[in-house]
Amino acid sequence: MVTGVLLAFVTLGVYGLYWLYSIGQDLRLSLERDDLVPGLDVLLFVLCFPLYAIYWAWRTGGMVAEVRRRAGLEQRPGLTVLATMLSCFGLSVVTLALYQDALNEVAAR
Repeated sequence: MVTGVLLAFVTLGVYGLYWLYSIGQDLRLSLERDDLVPGLDVLLFVLCFPLYAIYWAWRTGGMVAEVRRRAGLEQRPGLTVLATMLSCFGLSVVTLALYQDALNEVAAR
């Protein structure tokens, strides 16, 4: 996670956009939802950063919780709220790291 955050800063956010796309693609495949379009998320993130970042954090938190529930993992109470609050303060890269960590636990099963 630390490497991802550092890469996002070093690449001036470009890696963060790739990370956003990657998380969206993982959720799309895990939840088998064709209505999730990670490329559109990246575009809207660039165009409407502060507002869309907050919306994305809230929406994605629910999907991460669903993936964890389906995998039989314990839920992380408050993860969605924490991630959304971090996005409100411009720390979306930390939100990406939190969601990636939650999804990595699923992949490790």
